[in-house]
Amino acid sequence: QSTWGHVFTMGAEIAKMCGKDSDGDGIPDVIENGLPELTPENIARALMEALENGIRFAVQLASAAGGFLSNMAIRIPWPQEFQEAERRLRQIGFGEKVDEFVTSLNNAAERAAGAAIDLFINAIRGLTFERAREILDGGMSAATNFLRQMCLEPLKAVFKPIVDAALEAVDVTKLWEKCVKAYNAIPLVKDISFDIEVYAVDRAIGGLFHLIGEKEAAIRQNPAAEGSELLKGIFSQAATASGGGAGAGAGAAPAGRA
Repeated sequence: QSTWGHVFTMGAEIAKMCGKDSDGDGIPDVIENGLPELTPENIARALMEALENGIRFAVQLASAAGGFLSNMAIRIPWPQEFQEAERRLRQIGFGEKVDEFVTSLNNAAERAAGAAIDLFINAIRGLTFERAREILDGGMSAATNFLRQMCLEPLKAVFKPIVDAALEAVDVTKLWEKCVKAYNAIPLVKDISFDIEVYAVDRAIGGLFHLIGEKEAAIRQNPAAEGSELLKGIFSQAATASGGGAGAGAGAAPAGRA
C-alpha cells in the first residue's frame, strides 16, 4: 500500500490512540484542541498545498540563473541527433561556438521556466476531491503525470514565444546557423536540417517536469517535511502512538520516478 493510502487508513486508528474524548463526539480532545481533523478532505487539501509548494520550488529552481545550465539532470545539450556534427565542428575550430550555443540555449530555457507557474498552480487548485484521491493513491509520479496531461500543450503555447524571444536575445539562432553553415560546408557530410526553436521548447518543458517529478517523489517519501501542518500532525500522532519516529512511516524507497 502506498504512503498516501496508509495515511488514509490509519486515520481511525490514530483517533482511537489519541486518548480522551470529553464531549463524546468521536474526536479525541488532542485533535479538537489544536490538531486538524483527520478527514480525507483535509488530507487531500494538505497534499495539494504540498504539491503547490513543490511546483513553486521546481519552477524557481529552473528559472534561476544556471537553473538549467548547472543542473546536469536537465541541462539542454547540443542536439543528440547531431553529435557527429558537434565532433566535426570542434575539429575545425568551432568548439567555442558550440559551447556558446549550448550556454545560450540553457539561458533561454531559464528565462521561459518562470512562465509555467500559473498553469501548474491552476491545475492543482482545480482538482476535485475525487481526482486528488486518485493522485494520492496513484503511485510515485501520479501528480507529475496529471500535470503533464493537463499542462503540456498549454505550456508549449506559453513557452514558444518566450523561448523564441530569448533565443533571439542571446543570438542562439544566429549561433546555430553559423554552426550549421560551417558543418554543411564540410565535404561529403549530410546537411543538417533542424528546428532549434522546437527543440529548445521541448527540452525546457521536459526539464521542468523532471524537477517536479523529483519533488513529488520527495513529498511522497516524507510528506511531514513539506511544511503542511496537517500532515505533520498526522505523522507526529502516529509516531507518538507507536513509539517510533515520524520518518518510520514515510521513509520507504520510492517505487519509481517521473
